[in-house]
Formats: sequence, structure tokens, C-alpha cells
Amino acid sequence: MSDIKIIQEHNLSLDEARQAARKVAAQMELDYEMTTTWEGDLLKFERSGVSGSLALLDKQAQLEIKLGFMLKGFASKIEEQVSKNMRRFLRVKHKNATGLRRERLPRLSMNYTPSNSTSKISVACGGMTPPAPYAP
Repeated sequence: MSDIKIIQEHNLSLDEARQAARKVAAQMELDYEMTTTWEGDLLKFERSGVSGSLALLDKQAQLEIKLGFMLKGFASKIEEQVSKNMRRFLRVKHKNATGLRRERLPRLSMNYTPSNSTSKISVACGGMTPPAPYAP
């Protein structure tokens, strides 16, 4: 039984999807020391603590991942990141529930800088001007 199962629709031809999956498999071998094997259009991958398969179908990719005991607690975070990576490698635009493409929100970074008598929090928003500080 799989801990993570993701079915991703795509608009690539089967050859394009195969080519994209081969690139990802090669990267997985380098980055995560995974062993990958192909059986037709089925990619099987394995390493200590993780195993699974990626089945390439016409206009659809099906990914199943089995996590070892130590990684089961991170299943939701792993699934979120893997889903994002699948959309990227299959070049799928992320859509919200209404079917419209999400707009990218400005980047937000926060810094906390302690000083001798007061604390200062600064917020930087990419493409936006932060509001003036509150003065009592």
C-alpha cells in the first residue's frame, strides 16, 4: 500500500512525458542516490526509506510512493513538494478550484532584529510598499 499517491493530468505527448521523466530520474539518481529502473512506461525508484513508481499514461502520470518508518511523519510535506515538482516537470499550470490560473503573490520576508532597549521587526514585500509604522 502506498503512503503517497498522486495522479497528474498533463498535455504532453507520451514521448515528451517519457523524456521529461527520464531527466527527473537522472536527477533523482544524483541528488538522492536513488536506484531507478524502467519497465516500459513504468519508472521504479528505490533507496533506503523510500520506494515507488511513476506510470506514464496518455495525458496522465500516476505516482505512488511508499515511505519508510522514519519518513512517514513527513508524508504531507513530501507529497506537497512532489506534487509541485510533478507539475513543473510535466509543465502543468497550477489552477485553483475555479479552473483559473493562480497569480503569483509578492514575496514576503520578515526580519527580527533585537537591539539594546527595543526590538525592531521589518517586513519587505516584493513589488509592494509596506505601510508606515504605527506611532502611538
